[in-house]
Amino acid sequence: MKHFILFTFILILVSCSDSAFETSLSADGTIFNIVDDKIFDIKLDNLVCDPFQKGDVSSTHGLKASLYSVQPDQTDVVDGFFKIGVRSEQEIYFSNLNVPTRSFDLGFPTVTGDVLKKDNGESIFEWFGLKIESELKLGADDEEGWYELAILSDDGSRIYVNDELVVDNDGAHETKLACGTQKFYMNRNTKLPVRIEYFQGPRYHISLIPLMRRVTSETQDETACGDFGNDLFFDSENDSAAQPAYHELIGRGWKTMTPQNWGIPGADSGNFNPCAEGEVVIMSALNVDVSQSDQIKVTWRTDKPATSQVVFKNRRTGKKFTVSGGRVLSQDHEVILPISTRRDVFDVTAISITKDLGKVVSDPTPAPLP
Repeated sequence: MKHFILFTFILILVSCSDSAFETSLSADGTIFNIVDDKIFDIKLDNLVCDPFQKGDVSSTHGLKASLYSVQPDQTDVVDGFFKIGVRSEQEIYFSNLNVPTRSFDLGFPTVTGDVLKKDNGESIFEWFGLKIESELKLGADDEEGWYELAILSDDGSRIYVNDELVVDNDGAHETKLACGTQKFYMNRNTKLPVRIEYFQGPRYHISLIPLMRRVTSETQDETACGDFGNDLFFDSENDSAAQPAYHELIGRGWKTMTPQNWGIPGADSGNFNPCAEGEVVIMSALNVDVSQSDQIKVTWRTDKPATSQVVFKNRRTGKKFTVSGGRVLSQDHEVILPISTRRDVFDVTAISITKDLGKVVSDPTPAPLP
């Protein structure tokens, strides 16, 4: 479980570009060699974890997504969101995709607490598209054999395997079942490269449930393919309670994927799910030093060796940038931001991440003016 010790600081700054600045790291404290230095590239302010539902997160399992947003009524097909939509800089990870029909107005909160917004300042919870990538595998309870795929979604969705379209559920519609056109043999070593494309049109209902079914020569074709209705498979007004039509699907051999079924692409070569929860980290002695006119120095201490990051948010413009303290792990942290003059108000957030993905994030609190 993440452990967040919360602090905040407000600084008065000016003539600071809203881009990355050079930083320095104190030589005090123990420096550790890193086997895999990819943890230094994690920026929690750009990270969204399980925005639709929470689940158990493993560093080697999950789905990675890119988010696109459009203006209302610009398109009602998946491709349109990726052709004309604005792609967010944030990275989104899911532990699983099993979202029964329900309301969605919470948006996409980052790990540091901000919600993703369009350029006009509106939170994104409608008129967005997701391009989701993973590797489909057998879970511990899945038998080897031939499998077919399907998907329930509101609005449109498509499933690609090895870049080939195999399930097409495109278009604006209520929760609808679409079935696959191919079968895939899967054993314990199988890792099918899967891409799921999905879009949500106007508020408020969403649904997104990929399905898989082991088939034999005796398996009959699915009769519910193409059926739709926001109350057909789930009761969206009653905690998304499963309806008879959904229970019948499960009775005919379909199953929702579990986190075990989704592998992070490239996990064998060092890629990982940064949303995985590591050891508890405690932050202390957080201090913002504005005593020198040409720099802002942020220092803190953690009880375990960890990375050093500081997020600066300009309260006037709303823009943010992350300053890294170098590619070292330390218990004593120091990040220096060079400045020329002070005018704008900034929120300052300190962040540390351990090698096993333990995370601690400070929270804004007023600091005395220089």
